[in-house]
Amino acid sequence: PFNEFLARVQYIGKPDVNKILCDTMTIAELNSRINDETLYGRLVYIENVHFTGYGDDGERLKEADKIFAPSTYSPTLQYNIGYPQSRQIADSNGNLAYLSTSEYARFADYKLPASSVWGNIVAIAAYYQDKADRDGELQLTIRSLEDLEGFFATNE
Repeated sequence: PFNEFLARVQYIGKPDVNKILCDTMTIAELNSRINDETLYGRLVYIENVHFTGYGDDGERLKEADKIFAPSTYSPTLQYNIGYPQSRQIADSNGNLAYLSTSEYARFADYKLPASSVWGNIVAIAAYYQDKADRDGELQLTIRSLEDLEGFFATNE
């Protein structure tokens, strides 16, 4: 929650973006390295992908659900009562990965790009396993809508 965040962080400035290293990788390369712990937390650049319109369990999203993550703010409770979501992305070879967004992201309620729109993504690569009886999977997280290149006319 935002109030917890404010109590625990200190702003010390912005990073020099010219010093941030980003590895260009395909979805296939990322998926082949799912058990490579050196990949976790790494910033990756993925070219020529699109949002498929499917969620994390392979279900086709209803039009109203084609947002990054529901983030309904409760003034009474003073925190978001939404939940994180994963949205499927694919490349031209049909390789799949999931872009995860927290309900606390400032862009959580923004509409996903149409499945017909292709672009590039800068994301933090991670490994996610929520249940012991399920295999883990690659999880990609964007930091802001500016991490999506070519998907929007403007990044609002």
